[in-house]
Amino acid sequence: MRSKPLLLLAVLLLLLLSACQEMQPTSVESPDIDTVRLQITPGLTHWLPKVAECANPLPNFGIITEILPLKSLDLGQADLILRPGTPAAEDPFVAVMGTETLVLIAGRDVPLSSLSLKSVRAIYSAQAIYWDELPEAASQGIQDNQFIQTLSFPDGHEVTDLFVEKYLASEPPASQPLIYSTSEHLAALLEEHPQAIGYGFESQIPENAQRLRVSDLEEDSTRVFVLAVTAGQPVGGLQNLLLCLQETP
Repeated sequence: MRSKPLLLLAVLLLLLLSACQEMQPTSVESPDIDTVRLQITPGLTHWLPKVAECANPLPNFGIITEILPLKSLDLGQADLILRPGTPAAEDPFVAVMGTETLVLIAGRDVPLSSLSLKSVRAIYSAQAIYWDELPEAASQGIQDNQFIQTLSFPDGHEVTDLFVEKYLASEPPASQPLIYSTSEHLAALLEEHPQAIGYGFESQIPENAQRLRVSDLEEDSTRVFVLAVTAGQPVGGLQNLLLCLQETP
């Protein structure tokens, strides 16, 4: 008669041991994260939301971003470089992600809608310092003796270098411009100086500003490639990221 309670007790202990074993946590290996080190120039930081939009859907994919001046970019310290310009002979692998157009940006009270390239150079060389000194103003009967405040990205900024090359025949500005480094800062300066003139990418024109046309300059000559530079043919997540960037407006 005693064997039956002992048997029940043994069965109960076995069930408890089995339950404890089932409750023990099992180790789950974390998936490997494909991490891309991105270096990007200050003039292209508005591309970062596009990068994030393309990276988010990719499984187990991450990006570490570093914003550096053009001259400080180093493919030895990055998996991907995004920069404006043209391919260089030393670039191992280059793909075009899109284009930007470099334009003149004017405050809302600028009395002209277009200038000649000669007038642009006269303004930034300080040969013309009032709007009514320009031939475009004289031909339209505009008598506006307001001072032309010039605005500029800092010296050494890649957009400054592009502007000097494409608009000023490689002659640095001599007009003592006010300096901005972002489109938000440019917008603030144009609010304070509505007759001022600056430059930047067309995609970044502030709401309180307008594009100032250059009558004798072909627009194609002011287009700038946005380049992706890698150490070799991109594969995996990096390849998918670049394909998405090429397709994203």
